[in-house]
Amino acid sequence: MEADKLKKSALNLPTSENYLPWLKPKGEDEWRVAMLNIRSLGAHFEDLRNDHMMMNSDIICLVETWLLEEHDDLNIDQFAIHGYKLLLGSHNRGKGVALYVKDNISLHLVESCTNSGVQWLKVVTEKLDLLVLYRPPNGYTPDKLIRMIEPHINTSRPCMITGKMSLHLKLGHSLL
Repeated sequence: MEADKLKKSALNLPTSENYLPWLKPKGEDEWRVAMLNIRSLGAHFEDLRNDHMMMNSDIICLVETWLLEEHDDLNIDQFAIHGYKLLLGSHNRGKGVALYVKDNISLHLVESCTNSGVQWLKVVTEKLDLLVLYRPPNGYTPDKLIRMIEPHINTSRPCMITGKMSLHLKLGHSLL
């Protein structure tokens, strides 16, 4: 049967012979961080909740949440996932970022930026600083983006920056 063949070759099922190594048991001092362009959290929330790979992550970073914070009818509780804290940095349709962080990870939101040129959330955990950002295709120039982010990076701590930056660089051009 086709369904049996698909299950056998699937990479995200623990019963698969091709099971991805990063989904295997991890050590106590390890975290799994996943990043996904969700392209509308409202439309794909159930897909997220049913994705074994994402739900096996300790921290889930989302971009293009498409949530509109200025709407009074936005019910954040509808996006709750048991066992995770939710942080949102929304701006407009086609934009926005979110973080789901397992309840057992202590963190605090240091800052957020939600404007038309870039959206980001920065959190500090006991192990690292994490910045998830979304730069739309018509967002800030790479130089301006770097100038905005640089002051928020603590070089004395591990830092992870993830997200979608929509940068189109010419060969040989460096941002650093």
